[in-house]
Amino acid sequence: MESGFYRLMQEEARQSVEAEVQAKVAETQAKAEAETRAAAEEAHQQGTREDAIESILDVLDVRFQLTFMPLFKAQLEQIDDVQQLRQLRRAAVSAPSLEAFTETLVQNGNN
Repeated sequence: MESGFYRLMQEEARQSVEAEVQAKVAETQAKAEAETRAAAEEAHQQGTREDAIESILDVLDVRFQLTFMPLFKAQLEQIDDVQQLRQLRRAAVSAPSLEAFTETLVQNGNN
């Protein structure tokens, strides 16, 4: 026969183990949620970057009837900074010539 004290000790041990398991589950869930948020943010940044590159190429095509798009695309894809790509988009809109934009691209690509 089990004594009341023994049953109480068993119950406390069970509750302690359950609390530890719940804490581990909560920690694992929090880590998974943080990783999911980080992955979503990275995907968003990548999408924003790709949109900026396509926007620059569209502007160049409309303004200068660009026939050697792959060269510019390759150079633009070397740039990871979305803010820098936004500045290049503005330069593509306002550049007086394709040569002037190319000069800006080379200068920005080296930063």
